[in-house]
Amino acid sequence: MPFLIANILKKEKPDFFIATNPIIWSMASKFRKLISPNTKIIAWYHYSFKMKNVKLKYLKGVDEFWAISSGIKKELVSMGIKSENIRLIYNPLNFSKTHLVKRSPQHNHFIYIGRIDYQGQKNTSELIHAFNNVKNEWSCDFYGSVDEQTKIKLKKIAYKDVQEKICFKGFHKDIWSRIEEADALILTSKFEGLPMVLIEAASRGIPIISSDCPTGTKDIVNENNGWLYKMGESGQLANILNDIISLKRTLPSSEEVEKSVHRFNYENYKIRILKSLRNEK
Repeated sequence: MPFLIANILKKEKPDFFIATNPIIWSMASKFRKLISPNTKIIAWYHYSFKMKNVKLKYLKGVDEFWAISSGIKKELVSMGIKSENIRLIYNPLNFSKTHLVKRSPQHNHFIYIGRIDYQGQKNTSELIHAFNNVKNEWSCDFYGSVDEQTKIKLKKIAYKDVQEKICFKGFHKDIWSRIEEADALILTSKFEGLPMVLIEAASRGIPIISSDCPTGTKDIVNENNGWLYKMGESGQLANILNDIISLKRTLPSSEEVEKSVHRFNYENYKIRILKSLRNEK
């Protein structure tokens, strides 16, 4: 890797060197001083700097940071990076490949999409605890990879009637071609960078419910597309779900939900990227 980076800088002398890995952008920063001093180093990290425990030494020598969420920008500022050296660019979604997903007549069909763990980053056990306090009829389909031991642990903490209402659908490459109906997507993560699954769901008109974890979710979830609950408060999540099922909470229209995430489309994303490269405000 060091030889590859040095060779690229020496041969191409690029205007920009953009990297998503702290070690790679640090190497490029060191090499460019000798071989390509006019190259601008841009760090484009896709995770929480603090949750991934990125060392301060890896933040030195970078000309500009591309933050994929406002939470990550706040992290960088708290770690000593000047706000003017951080560009909030988010991540893009191709809206031309999306379509609105229909809802159930009872508004009681929920979905979860993502890696399924117990109390790790995705914190799926919190969703099971919430479902233990959800009344009346409902169902939830879990899409994502899960090992057998984790599945057993999750079912073990689920009440008997809850076990009958949850279904593990497994991992599928083209997940959205399999989902014909959904009233809300739920995310229970402890941390994220920018959870694209929320944007993907909203772009299909599906309301979104998420933990207010440190980075990413607050940039996506708003009054026009869903609700945030306090991380760790499964009771609060259960209340939201109960209100939806009992119709105490009105789901925003599919069109309103889809419109709420337009700033994440490729056209708006392109504008933010080009402004950064052109050094425009």
